[in-house]
This record gives sequence, C-alpha cells and structure tokens, in this order.
Amino acid sequence: MLWRLIQRINFDSSFKLEISQKMQGVKEILNKHQGVAQVKEIIGKTWNEYHADSRYTDVDLHFNTQDIESILRKIDPFFSPTEIENGYTVDSLGDGLRSLFYYHWSPHY
Repeated sequence: MLWRLIQRINFDSSFKLEISQKMQGVKEILNKHQGVAQVKEIIGKTWNEYHADSRYTDVDLHFNTQDIESILRKIDPFFSPTEIENGYTVDSLGDGLRSLFYYHWSPHY
C-alpha cells in the first residue's frame, strides 16, 4: 500500500540522477570494506569451481538500490520512540496493531 502511494510522487530526472550518483558512492565505500571484499572473493572462488564458462567468471555484489525506484520499493514505516533502541517496523508490530495500521491506509467504503 505504501509503495502505491509513493509511486505517485513525481521525481524529476535531476533528482533521480543525484540519487543514482550517491548510491554509486555508497557501493564504492561498501566494496572497499574488508569484509565485503572477502565475501566477494569467497563467492568468486567457489563459483568458479562449478562452471567453465568465461562469461560468468567475475562475480560482483550489487546492492539493489542503484536507483530511486529500487530504494523506494524497500521503504518501510518505522515507529519510534519505543522502549527498545531500534524502534519497530510494521512487521514487528503485533497482529492487532499491524491490522490497524493497514486498515488506516485502506479505502473506507
């Protein structure tokens, strides 16, 4: 439901380009991290043991947030302040509160 609402927002091309460029920077920072580099190396090494096709030799990790649409598909409402440090997402609410939240966004005919 939230995705349908957000889809209606008109993002101009300069905004989309700016997001894409900034996400490329995030990807570069993540790829420099030793842990991420090790995971890529392990995946690449084990993957290459199972096939001989040179088209698939190089394995990279892509973070599925290269553009505004993929970022917004992963958006979640977040509730705070709470008694816990991290707050709550809709999925972590109890059944009653989750139903109430979704009911609030549904058309009332």
